[in-house]
Amino acid sequence: MIGYLLGIVSQWGVACRLVGHGWNRAIAISGACLLSVGCGTTIHVHREDPARQRQWAGAVATHAMMSLLAYHPEDVGSLKNVKVAGSLEELPFDEIDLVRQSRRQLMDEGWRVIHQYHGSENDASEGLQFTVWDRHELGKREVVFAFRGTDFKEGADWKSNFRWFAPARFFRKGDWDQYHVVNRLVLDELAKIRNQEGGDSVVISSTGHSLGGGLAQHAYYAGLPYMDRAVMFDTSPVTAFKDLDRVQQRKFHQETYRNTFPTYRILRVHEDGEILEYLRDFTGRFYRQDTLIRAVEFKVEHRGHSVNKHSMARLTRGILAQDLRARDAEKRLTEKIESQGNPEEPEPTIAPLIPAGADDGREISD
Repeated sequence: MIGYLLGIVSQWGVACRLVGHGWNRAIAISGACLLSVGCGTTIHVHREDPARQRQWAGAVATHAMMSLLAYHPEDVGSLKNVKVAGSLEELPFDEIDLVRQSRRQLMDEGWRVIHQYHGSENDASEGLQFTVWDRHELGKREVVFAFRGTDFKEGADWKSNFRWFAPARFFRKGDWDQYHVVNRLVLDELAKIRNQEGGDSVVISSTGHSLGGGLAQHAYYAGLPYMDRAVMFDTSPVTAFKDLDRVQQRKFHQETYRNTFPTYRILRVHEDGEILEYLRDFTGRFYRQDTLIRAVEFKVEHRGHSVNKHSMARLTRGILAQDLRARDAEKRLTEKIESQGNPEEPEPTIAPLIPAGADDGREISD
C-alpha cells in the first residue's frame, strides 16, 4: 500500500510539471497514472466487433436518454415534427434538440412518465429529483427510476456528493441527505408497484448521471431483491453502500448474474477520459469491485477535456452515434460479402434410400 501511494505521488509530480502544457494534459497524465495500476474490468465498446457495439449501445441507450431527460423534466415544446435520427448526420449536437429527440424516441418505444419527484426545501430531500418511467410491451411491464445529477447551484447536492467527509450522518436522527431519502422513497414506490396487478413480474431498474448515478446505485441496493439492474453514467463513486443495514447488504451479496444480456447487475457507463473515471479507479484500489459490477467505456469522436467529457448530453449522443456507426459498418460488410458472391458449391451427394442394385423386386430385410 505504501509503495502504491508513493508511486501515485511521484507520478503526480511528473504530471504537475506538465501544467505548462495545459491542465487538460496534466489531468490526463495523472489519470493515466492511476489507471496504470490496473483495471481489468472495463469493457471498451469501440474495440468490439460492430455487432457487439450495437449490442452494448442498445443495452444502455434507453437509460442514457432517461438520464439526460432527468435534467430536463420540463416541457420542451411540441414533438410533432421531431424525428428520430436514422444517420449520424441527423443526430443533433445541440442539447435541447437532443433532449427533444430523446423524448420522441422514448415515446415511440412506448415509454411514458408516471411520476416525477421534487424534494422539499429545508429538509434532507432538498435538491432530489427523479422521474419514474413505465412501459407495457408484449405482455411485459418495465419501470425505470431516473435520477437527476448535480445542480451546481444546489447546496444540498454538494452535501450528498461530499457525504464521505461528514461523519455526523452516522449519528443522525432520521434522514440526513438525499441517499437516505432515496432508500426510503424507493421502498415506498416499489411497494406501490408490486401491489398493482401483475406487480410480481415487473422488470425494475434505476439509472442516473454523476450524483444521479450514485443515487441510482443506492436505489438498486435498497430495492433488492425486486430490482433487476442499475445503469449509471459518469457516476459518482459514492453509493452509500455502508449506510445500508446488514439485511440490505446481504441481499446484494446473494444476487446472481442476470439471465439476459448484459448479465452484470450494475453497469457503470462512461466516456473515455471523463473526470470521475480517475476517481472511481482510485477508490477502487481500496474497495474491491464486486463481480456483478462492470465498467463500460464508450469513445466519443469529438475531442474534449476531462471536465467537458463529464456531460450527459455528450455521452448520450456518443452512445447513439456508436449504434449508428455500427449499423453502417454491418451494412457495408453485408454489401461487400454480397458483391463478392458465393463460390459455386458442388451439389451434395444424397445417399439412396434403397441400396444400389437392390431394386430388383426382392424384399429388403431390415
